[in-house]
Amino acid sequence: MKEKLKNKLLQILPIQYFFIPIISLFLGFFNIYGHIFYERNGTLVDSFTLIRNVKMIGLSVVFCVIMLIMVILVENITKGYKTDKPLYGRYSKILDNWKQVAIIIIFVWGVILIPFFPAVAGWDIVAQISEMTTVRSSISSENIFNVYPIAHYLTAGTPAMWSNQHGAFLTAIYGLTAKLSWKIFGTFLPAYIFLGFSQFFYAVFSYSYAISFFHKYIKNNFFKFIGIVLIIFNPVIVINSISLNKNPLFAISFVLFTTLVAQLIINKGNVSRIWTYLMLLSTVTGLIAVKWGWLLYLIMGILLLFTFLKTIWKKIVITIILPVTVFKLLLTLLISFGTIIPDDPIEAKGIQIQQIARYVKEYPDGISSSELKVLNKLFVVKNLGELYDPLISDPVKSSGYNKFSNPNKMGYRYKTVKSQDWKQFNKVWLSLLKKHPAVYVDALMAKTAGYFDFRNKPYNDNPGTIPSDSIRGYGALQEKAHWLYNNKIRSKAIILFESLFQNKVFGFLFYGNFWIIAVLMLFPIFLRCWARMIIIIPVLLQIGVAVLSPVANSERYTLGIIYIGPILILILGISTKVLINQNQKRG
Repeated sequence: MKEKLKNKLLQILPIQYFFIPIISLFLGFFNIYGHIFYERNGTLVDSFTLIRNVKMIGLSVVFCVIMLIMVILVENITKGYKTDKPLYGRYSKILDNWKQVAIIIIFVWGVILIPFFPAVAGWDIVAQISEMTTVRSSISSENIFNVYPIAHYLTAGTPAMWSNQHGAFLTAIYGLTAKLSWKIFGTFLPAYIFLGFSQFFYAVFSYSYAISFFHKYIKNNFFKFIGIVLIIFNPVIVINSISLNKNPLFAISFVLFTTLVAQLIINKGNVSRIWTYLMLLSTVTGLIAVKWGWLLYLIMGILLLFTFLKTIWKKIVITIILPVTVFKLLLTLLISFGTIIPDDPIEAKGIQIQQIARYVKEYPDGISSSELKVLNKLFVVKNLGELYDPLISDPVKSSGYNKFSNPNKMGYRYKTVKSQDWKQFNKVWLSLLKKHPAVYVDALMAKTAGYFDFRNKPYNDNPGTIPSDSIRGYGALQEKAHWLYNNKIRSKAIILFESLFQNKVFGFLFYGNFWIIAVLMLFPIFLRCWARMIIIIPVLLQIGVAVLSPVANSERYTLGIIYIGPILILILGISTKVLINQNQKRG
């Protein structure tokens, strides 16, 4: 027995042994010290104790052992070409055809989504539709730039209402569809029906195509069963299939993109014309959905180009790298012409402004006159300490309407700030860091710890309604559509969804931070070969995106990881020999 275990441990690669303890210590630290920041005044320096350190080391060892077991088990289960008997016998043939799988998903999801017909949406779409359906003169005092907000110097000299705050091209698609709907029908309802159904069928197709493809290569029924069940019955995946928002749209696109990357690898670059069309579709919709998508697709394009340089490099350039280039070039040109208003630079500084706000709160007299002069051009510094909320940066950014505790106090001076005022910002930020680094660590932990702590329930910002009747100048839709998203059935469905989300037994399966931890723990398995590793790299990049988001442990910003989690389980069911052998033959 000992000799057998020793042989299995010797089969683990050095790179896997390198990352397993690092990931274990990382998760052990956050799962012991992360909960300190559940309380808004939590501090790390005052929380180090011998008992906690022992617990952290013990938990790290547990994570380490679990990952070692997972690496051994997955490799042992899928090491050969022997395939389990078909799942559910002859009924498994249903999985051979994506259209048959789609029928099943449409039926199950359709029943669940009846109370939410025709779509659900958050507040972002209100702003997006407003940009396309209004003009500045009609909303002079409370214009769209005071909602996000966008620094007014970015809007000067142009009558445009079209901004890149929520993604310019997605804003145009949502907003112009709604505007056309209003002009023809006098209601936004047809637009919601069209957009909701389009996204729903895109989600159904992406998952159906994925299940049908991976089914042919999965050798073990355990992975197949778990992956398919988590796809079809996860309520977060289901309800977001009709959620009109950038994050769900990207998550759906990413599922299709990952499946096509796996198909490219398994078929050693031998792909059809349909693959080309679908890859182009997944890339373009992903680029449209989220502003940071271009970087993810560019990195993946370069990695795939390097991998298949001798075979189908042209298709990779056409379907990934070229769309990214055109997208960035077109956006840059439209911004330079004043057609699109760029997003405010403060959006990329969420962690930094949280750290400065916490610094002001704890050391209000610890800022020199020269530092105060720089910061006061950007913020009303005296307000930052009171506005600081460890879990969300919006109050400091002066956005959020009346949802925050200080609606009448400004943080970010978006009305008067100038572009040159940012030039000294990083210098002052570093200066304050040198004075009191512990404050910065506390602000960073408060903002990020929840994403890596399985005990921290995420902020459930999955939408359940359509706030369309709040769009200025278009009135409430009481007469024609309001009842569709304001009725007892939908209200009860939302309550049921929330109760499932809060369930202590299996609610964690719906949490983004659970899937982040799962991805980190699965990472060593994917290091077994380049073919697997290239698939998980874009998932890891999304963890960084979630951490940089404006909300601590937000469910919405982890949707890409939640959506891809079951796909990763399906991929684990594919023999490493299949992936390695196919990949080695590529050129």
